[in-house]
Amino acid sequence: MRYFSTCLFFFLSAAILSGQVHYTGQVENLKGEALDNINILIYPANSEMLLAFDVTDEKGEFQVDVNIKGDSIDIQTSSIHYEKQRKRVANHTQHVSFKLAPDVKQLEAFTVRAAAIDRRGDTLSFMVSSFALEKDRSIEDVIRRMPGIEVEPGGTILYQGIPIQKFYVEGLDLMGGRYAIVSGNLPHGNVSTIEIMENHQPVRILEDRISSQQASLNIKLKRHVSITGQGNMGAGFAPLLWDANITPMMFTKSIQLLASYQANNTGKDVSKQMRVLTPEEFARMAERPSEKPGLLNQPTPGLPDFNENRYLDNNIHLVNLNGLIKLTQDLELRANLYFYNDYRQQESAIKRTFYTPGDSLVFEESIQGRENINYLQGEFTLSRNVKKNILKNVLNVKGDWNNQHGLFVNDVEDVRQSLKKPFKAISNDLKSINPMRNHLIEFSSYISYDYSPFELSAKPGRFEDILNEGNTYPQSLQNVDLQRFYAKHAAGFVFNHGKITYTPRVGFSIRKQLLESALNVLTTDTLFNAGKAFANDLEGTQTRTYLQSGVEYRDGGFTLRASLPLSWQTIKMDDAIQEKGQFMERLFFDPGLSFALKFKGFWQINGGWSFNNRLGDMDGQNYGFILRDYRSLNQNATPISETQSHRWVSYLSYKNPITSFFSSFNYLFSNSRHNLIYSNAVYTDGSIVRQALLIPNTSIIHSVSAQASQFIRKMRMSIALKVSYSNQAGKAFVNDALYKTDNQFFQLNPSISMQPVQWLNLEYNVKLYYLQTAIEAMKSNDITTLTHQFVLYTLFREKHQFGFNLEYYDQPSNNAFFADLNYRYSIKKTKTDIELVWNNIFNVDKYVSYQTSSFALYETRFYLRPAQFYVKVGFRF
Repeated sequence: MRYFSTCLFFFLSAAILSGQVHYTGQVENLKGEALDNINILIYPANSEMLLAFDVTDEKGEFQVDVNIKGDSIDIQTSSIHYEKQRKRVANHTQHVSFKLAPDVKQLEAFTVRAAAIDRRGDTLSFMVSSFALEKDRSIEDVIRRMPGIEVEPGGTILYQGIPIQKFYVEGLDLMGGRYAIVSGNLPHGNVSTIEIMENHQPVRILEDRISSQQASLNIKLKRHVSITGQGNMGAGFAPLLWDANITPMMFTKSIQLLASYQANNTGKDVSKQMRVLTPEEFARMAERPSEKPGLLNQPTPGLPDFNENRYLDNNIHLVNLNGLIKLTQDLELRANLYFYNDYRQQESAIKRTFYTPGDSLVFEESIQGRENINYLQGEFTLSRNVKKNILKNVLNVKGDWNNQHGLFVNDVEDVRQSLKKPFKAISNDLKSINPMRNHLIEFSSYISYDYSPFELSAKPGRFEDILNEGNTYPQSLQNVDLQRFYAKHAAGFVFNHGKITYTPRVGFSIRKQLLESALNVLTTDTLFNAGKAFANDLEGTQTRTYLQSGVEYRDGGFTLRASLPLSWQTIKMDDAIQEKGQFMERLFFDPGLSFALKFKGFWQINGGWSFNNRLGDMDGQNYGFILRDYRSLNQNATPISETQSHRWVSYLSYKNPITSFFSSFNYLFSNSRHNLIYSNAVYTDGSIVRQALLIPNTSIIHSVSAQASQFIRKMRMSIALKVSYSNQAGKAFVNDALYKTDNQFFQLNPSISMQPVQWLNLEYNVKLYYLQTAIEAMKSNDITTLTHQFVLYTLFREKHQFGFNLEYYDQPSNNAFFADLNYRYSIKKTKTDIELVWNNIFNVDKYVSYQTSSFALYETRFYLRPAQFYVKVGFRF
């Protein structure tokens, strides 16, 4: 099936290309001067069905691709300042010119209404006033309503289902990807338009050389705005509650500043605003050491797809300082500093079901968890990004002091675990691109060092048969120290030959690390080492030398890319205690091919195939056993893991800013072959011994998603639909049984927001989830959950707003109904709001969440925050 789909996709793409007709042209006035911002509309002959469109650039030029049968088409110009012309031309590639005379009409009275969405070249401008409602406060509230744009719960902004590449305010990147604090605190009344820059190349020197298929977002402020922001102070009860936020901002052409202090115990995790949300950073981190190695862990339930302010029992304080200053016209200095302290408590009950072909193992326990987080990070960036060259240097220093405590209660015994997880790191990232005659030369250098000393304590100790000759003992103590150094240096060229761009690059990376660990057992009167089998003194070195050749061909709206990386990789590991080690060297060739095609002005199709060889992370290698948590004892003494993956991605999008309709479709197929499988020995008390085994296995993933959204301006109505399906098949090894697994997930999410009259706003959102796990083609579980959310806002006498939020959750073992009430009194003159908030009116006390792995189902019951009432005063700068 997958080969048929691949062939069909290429056949359709070829068919589109073979029938493509490319029109170029220029529009001038009667004096021969170029006219920009003239709409170019393409119709079939003798028809008013719009096929494609474009807008002339500053040179008065346009280009349009059309694929239609027939011997002729009509090309029409449209502008409020110039006459309308319509020409019939032959249906073949050609150049068409227009000379327009001014067209001035005398009107007795008229009303000018700006378009909700305007397109100029590759930039879409969304008029904020067309989408804003009286209840909205931040620009994020308005962006959620714009067609083609989504905002995920964590703050990530998607355009046509793909995360945005950059987030700018007035063309400057103040936050370096941590834009949620801006979008969540910038008053929408100070913003004129939201610009989506399609095919945005953030490196200016590469703009005419290397194409980009990603979009970026730019916020255009109103002309008079330079200082803005918002804040609030609130207090309430059940228990004593507080909520404080003051976030002033300043945006000018040479200086941008943002400072913020936020604190609350109402269940809002404001530390999410400090996460990097842009995919550029994720791509960089893929080959670097992980920021927080998960060597030791506190068993916690997975976070539910549920409003966090209903279950998160927190006490957080966040301080954030950001500044960007232009030292010269081209040189920028940016500093981003933040610190937060968060104390969290969580009470839950979890039911773990492990599936095997012959039986199912079920374990239940309740968890009372406490966590104290102190996180500090400073990032300093010096950059020049102009048409002549780019220079960017980023110095990053971070520290994380995390302490966790938990009480785990089950039918066998009560266990207390405490975990200290400090993490300290420093890194420097340098990149430069400079011209050399008609070509470009590129240098990059990245260096990092981090240190993680972990301590875990479990009372009483588990794994008695392994650690204490079958006798119970009061405490086990696990210590792990990990030090890592990583460096990567590369140099490359960029040169063009006609429509082809070549990007050869050579580079070298090295990673060195030292893992030391010891497991101690405390009996009634003695603390002794568990033995050689439970200790590690592991030195590891990994190198990669690579030659990467990239080729890109561009012709109008068609782009074809090929990537031909060749790499020589080595891994050497030696454990002095276990007297074991390994040396591995591999020559890898990881080719990739992708294309992008724009046609008819509305459509875009992308596709890509890649083959990838990946070696496992040295962090996961340990010849001696490590107690990862009180119920997991892990060992990986096999050769390091190797994975070979074929990956196919296809993407189809349609966007029509004239009708405000946007849609996209994504398909992903992945076939991965692994040399290792992990054996899970599940004991009767629920504890697990996990070991890596040299057993080849294959995992296959199919993933399909589609989304569509429509904005109807007359009713300020936004309609959206999201559908996704994924299937993952592989193998699992549990209790000496190797078997096939198959997981399926389906989601359907229609939503609507509308303002039928000026004083009433209605929103309705439905989410349907379907989850299925199968073992050896036999269904193990079949879970369906359904969520309804209804929101109503009413406005009385301009100053009074009432908001009602109703949520109903239909689940297999538990149904829940939530109701919230909000009253807001607005003083527009001082931009002040007084709010009364009553959350969880019916005092619902629990919620059930379902999650799955390849061979297990986790059913978690979260104990929720009680009904709470508080008063809040908000203000906007």
